[in-house]
Amino acid sequence: MFVRVEYIDGHTINYNTLEELIQDSDNEEVISIDCSFNKLVSLPNMIFPNLHTFQCYNNKLVSLPENMVFPKLHTFNCSMNRLVSIPNMVFPN
Repeated sequence: MFVRVEYIDGHTINYNTLEELIQDSDNEEVISIDCSFNKLVSLPNMIFPNLHTFQCYNNKLVSLPENMVFPKLHTFNCSMNRLVSIPNMVFPN
């Protein structure tokens, strides 16, 4: 099961059985993503220029993509996963 990220504008998609997120469009309007409590094992390279909050805790993630661009990010939570490493990521001051 997957969800196309283009349809998310700040609503939560947590507590589902999602195994994959797909970003295939411009996401200028997205300011919040909460995909916690799913079955995600990976995330796509993601570019969200106005994203403030990204939550993906309590999934099955083993890695994060190398290209996650969130220039306005304030909150990032990927706890309770299976991460073995975290890529170099640049967050705003």
